[in-house]
Amino acid sequence: MKVTWTSLHDQARVAVAALSRPDLAGQSFEIGSPGAMTGAELADLLAPYAGRAVRFEPLSPAEFGQRVEQVLGVPGMGYVLTDLYTALSGMPPEGMVIDTDAVERVFGITLTPAADHLAAWKPMAVPA
Repeated sequence: MKVTWTSLHDQARVAVAALSRPDLAGQSFEIGSPGAMTGAELADLLAPYAGRAVRFEPLSPAEFGQRVEQVLGVPGMGYVLTDLYTALSGMPPEGMVIDTDAVERVFGITLTPAADHLAAWKPMAVPA
Protein backbone atom coordinates (compact mmCIF):
# COMPACT_ATOMS: atom_id res chain seq x y z
CA MET A 1 0.00 0.00 0.00
CA LYS A 2 1.32 3.42 -0.91
CA VAL A 3 1.24 6.00 1.87
CA THR A 4 1.57 9.76 1.71
CA TRP A 5 4.12 10.48 4.42
CA THR A 6 4.46 13.86 6.05
CA SER A 7 6.93 15.83 8.08
CA LEU A 8 6.49 18.16 11.00
CA HIS A 9 8.02 20.85 8.82
CA ASP A 10 5.28 20.57 6.18
CA GLN A 11 2.57 20.22 8.84
CA ALA A 12 3.77 23.46 10.43
CA ARG A 13 3.82 25.25 7.08
CA VAL A 14 0.21 24.23 6.42
CA ALA A 15 -0.81 25.27 9.94
CA VAL A 16 0.77 28.71 9.56
CA ALA A 17 -0.91 29.18 6.17
CA ALA A 18 -4.26 28.03 7.60
CA LEU A 19 -4.09 30.52 10.46
CA SER A 20 -4.07 33.36 7.97
CA ARG A 21 -7.12 32.03 6.09
CA PRO A 22 -10.34 32.65 8.06
CA ASP A 23 -12.28 31.66 4.93
CA LEU A 24 -11.18 28.05 5.54
CA ALA A 25 -12.68 27.87 9.05
CA GLY A 26 -14.63 24.69 9.65
CA GLN A 27 -13.02 22.80 6.77
CA SER A 28 -10.66 19.87 7.09
CA PHE A 29 -7.77 18.94 4.84
CA GLU A 30 -5.60 15.89 4.46
CA ILE A 31 -1.96 16.92 4.31
CA GLY A 32 1.23 15.12 3.42
CA SER A 33 4.44 15.39 1.50
CA PRO A 34 4.35 14.82 -2.27
CA GLY A 35 5.14 11.37 -3.59
CA ALA A 36 3.25 8.57 -1.85
CA MET A 37 5.43 5.50 -1.45
CA THR A 38 5.45 1.98 -0.11
CA GLY A 39 7.40 0.91 2.96
CA ALA A 40 10.02 -0.69 0.69
CA GLU A 41 10.43 2.57 -1.25
CA LEU A 42 10.88 4.49 2.00
CA ALA A 43 13.46 1.93 3.18
CA ASP A 44 15.41 2.46 -0.05
CA LEU A 45 15.40 6.23 0.58
CA LEU A 46 16.68 5.72 4.15
CA ALA A 47 19.51 3.32 3.27
CA PRO A 48 22.12 5.92 2.23
CA TYR A 49 21.63 7.75 5.52
CA ALA A 50 21.88 4.57 7.57
CA GLY A 51 25.05 3.59 5.74
CA ARG A 52 23.66 0.11 5.10
CA ALA A 53 20.75 -1.66 3.48
CA VAL A 54 17.39 -0.95 5.08
CA ARG A 55 14.60 -3.45 4.64
CA PHE A 56 10.90 -2.85 5.24
CA GLU A 57 9.28 -5.72 7.11
CA PRO A 58 5.52 -5.36 7.42
CA LEU A 59 3.93 -6.19 10.76
CA SER A 60 0.36 -7.04 11.55
CA PRO A 61 -1.54 -4.23 13.28
CA ALA A 62 -1.43 -6.21 16.55
CA GLU A 63 2.35 -6.74 16.32
CA PHE A 64 2.90 -3.05 15.58
CA GLY A 65 0.67 -1.94 18.46
CA GLN A 66 2.39 -4.30 20.88
CA ARG A 67 5.89 -3.18 19.88
CA VAL A 68 5.07 0.52 20.15
CA GLU A 69 3.45 -0.04 23.54
CA GLN A 70 6.60 -1.81 24.75
CA VAL A 71 8.86 0.98 23.51
CA LEU A 72 6.72 3.80 24.89
CA GLY A 73 5.74 2.00 28.08
CA VAL A 74 2.20 3.35 27.85
CA PRO A 75 -0.37 0.75 28.94
CA GLY A 76 -3.24 0.48 26.49
CA MET A 77 -1.37 2.16 23.62
CA GLY A 78 -1.09 -1.20 21.86
CA TYR A 79 -4.87 -1.56 21.71
CA VAL A 80 -5.34 1.95 20.34
CA LEU A 81 -2.72 1.48 17.63
CA THR A 82 -3.95 -2.01 16.80
CA ASP A 83 -7.46 -0.64 16.20
CA LEU A 84 -6.15 2.31 14.17
CA TYR A 85 -3.88 0.23 11.95
CA THR A 86 -6.50 -2.49 11.52
CA ALA A 87 -8.84 0.16 10.12
CA LEU A 88 -6.10 1.61 7.90
CA SER A 89 -5.21 -1.83 6.53
CA GLY A 90 -8.80 -2.19 5.33
CA MET A 91 -8.53 0.85 3.07
CA PRO A 92 -8.26 0.42 -0.71
CA PRO A 93 -4.71 0.33 -2.16
CA GLU A 94 -4.70 4.07 -2.94
CA GLY A 95 -6.64 5.03 0.19
CA MET A 96 -3.61 6.59 1.92
CA VAL A 97 -2.59 8.69 -1.09
CA ILE A 98 -3.32 12.39 -0.69
CA ASP A 99 -3.68 14.93 -3.52
CA THR A 100 -0.87 17.21 -2.38
CA ASP A 101 -1.37 19.47 -5.42
CA ALA A 102 -4.76 20.48 -4.01
CA VAL A 103 -3.22 21.30 -0.60
CA GLU A 104 -0.52 23.40 -2.27
CA ARG A 105 -3.13 25.33 -4.30
CA VAL A 106 -5.44 25.99 -1.35
CA PHE A 107 -2.69 27.09 1.04
CA GLY A 108 -0.33 28.71 -1.47
CA ILE A 109 2.69 26.68 -0.35
CA THR A 110 5.03 24.14 -1.89
CA LEU A 111 5.32 20.90 0.06
CA THR A 112 8.62 19.04 0.28
CA PRO A 113 9.12 15.48 -1.03
CA ALA A 114 10.40 12.94 1.53
CA ALA A 115 13.70 12.55 -0.35
CA ASP A 116 14.35 16.29 0.05
CA HIS A 117 13.55 16.15 3.76
CA LEU A 118 16.02 13.30 4.19
CA ALA A 119 18.72 15.17 2.28
CA ALA A 120 18.23 18.17 4.58
CA TRP A 121 18.49 15.94 7.67
CA LYS A 122 21.63 14.12 6.52
CA PRO A 123 24.01 16.14 8.73
CA MET A 124 22.03 14.92 11.76
CA ALA A 125 22.06 11.25 10.70
CA VAL A 126 24.19 8.90 12.78
CA PRO A 127 25.18 5.57 11.16
CA ALA A 128 24.00 2.57 13.16
